[in-house]
Amino acid sequence: MNDLPKLTRGELARGAIWTYGAMAASTVAQLIYTAIAARSFTPSDFGAYAIAISIAQVATYFVGSGVSQAILQSPDPDQTVSGLAVRQVLVSGTAIGLLLMILAINIETIWDIDGLNEMMLIAAGIPFLAGISSISMSILRRGGQFKAASLRETLGLVASFAMTIALISAGAQAYILVVGSLAFPAFVAILGWWALRRVPIPRGAVTSRMFLRVSYQIGMQNLVHYTILTLPLWLLGRIAPASEVGLFSRAQNVSTIPMNGLSQAFTKVVYPKLAEIGRHGRKLSDPITSVIGIASLMGSACFGITAGSAQPIISILLGPQWSAAGGLLTLWTTFCTINLCYIAASSALESQGLFGQIWRVQLVGGASLVVALTVAVLQFPTAAGVLACATVALGVSQADQLRRLKNALMVNIRHTINSYLQGTATYLVAWGSGTVVANTMSELNPFIVLPVTVAVSLAAVIGISGVFRRTEASRIAVGVLREIKRSRKVASV
Repeated sequence: MNDLPKLTRGELARGAIWTYGAMAASTVAQLIYTAIAARSFTPSDFGAYAIAISIAQVATYFVGSGVSQAILQSPDPDQTVSGLAVRQVLVSGTAIGLLLMILAINIETIWDIDGLNEMMLIAAGIPFLAGISSISMSILRRGGQFKAASLRETLGLVASFAMTIALISAGAQAYILVVGSLAFPAFVAILGWWALRRVPIPRGAVTSRMFLRVSYQIGMQNLVHYTILTLPLWLLGRIAPASEVGLFSRAQNVSTIPMNGLSQAFTKVVYPKLAEIGRHGRKLSDPITSVIGIASLMGSACFGITAGSAQPIISILLGPQWSAAGGLLTLWTTFCTINLCYIAASSALESQGLFGQIWRVQLVGGASLVVALTVAVLQFPTAAGVLACATVALGVSQADQLRRLKNALMVNIRHTINSYLQGTATYLVAWGSGTVVANTMSELNPFIVLPVTVAVSLAAVIGISGVFRRTEASRIAVGVLREIKRSRKVASV
């Protein structure tokens, strides 16, 4: 009775393949789009764009960010679930859109950035469209149609990029960047509901307390985490010129291109399967420990290589006017490495409906962020200082998250620390080796430097992985830490 369906492992593998295949295609499209947009507009333009989009994305959490997870967890038929979800998005999306339009009128009194109010007016429609599109994608994925969902999301992204690039080539102003962000969920919604062969008309039960509870619990918890990602940008918009905000946001954008792809494996594939394992009464500590360990090692390798190649990446992708963003990109890779582990652990907690634990994690994270940003304003009022302090706050939140998973017997903490030690060493080796090569070859063409730095960093990652396999150095380190803890307990007695 407690056995998993035989196809679960195969579905997970196929889902991961299609998710990562779509991720690769989306990444290529996003790189092309980023390169063209960065050469067409100034850092100040991107400063206004970053503020407008971040506000719209925060507002999306009030509309339906938890709808996807609620759909995946609901036992009700697809038609009933989609009816409930559409009704929720119609009401909340319309209300939030109107509030954003009111905010747009006077937003430049909060952030003195030219062109921000026009961008905010356009961005007001993003939360509603994002909510509608997420419903169709979640219905497809809950039915195991990972291929259909991934293809339609990728096609929607490529279509929105192509439209925006065409308008940029025609001489459109910077506001067209927000139009492109609005077009993406619109295209995905059309393609998704076309695939389901039905119109998103609210039907079924008038209300479902369980559905709404799950949706808004997860949505509000995700909101707190996204606020940790967004508050540094908003704070910087108040204490720094628009050009520095633009540099900060472009460095973040470059680092989150791989971040978004890697996190999809946990939010769109691992999440539904962990929920299924929990429903069948299977032990969760081993799969969750493996998921977090994979996140640590994958993130450390990917972002360590990115950090080592930061300068040639900025030169090729963004152009010479963005050269000052190289140092910020390195800092963002550290942030993203921790964030990927946080997302993996959050997927585990959310999949089992442990909302009380998640709220406590968010409370610790929010308090840590307030303290860290206060320190940044008083002592390090620069883009690098703000980001470094936010990274510390995220690390504190992730440590608290692991502590709660351990107390709930959902993770093997010894193996998890082992994975983190390996990940830390992997990141440092990849970053250090790539940076040395990049500095040595700094006078050469970046198109020559980039493949060399990536190859050297990748070789370092492979080498350090071999060292860990042969010497088990990380297990020794965990043993040392355990003995230190033991000796402290003895001393206290």
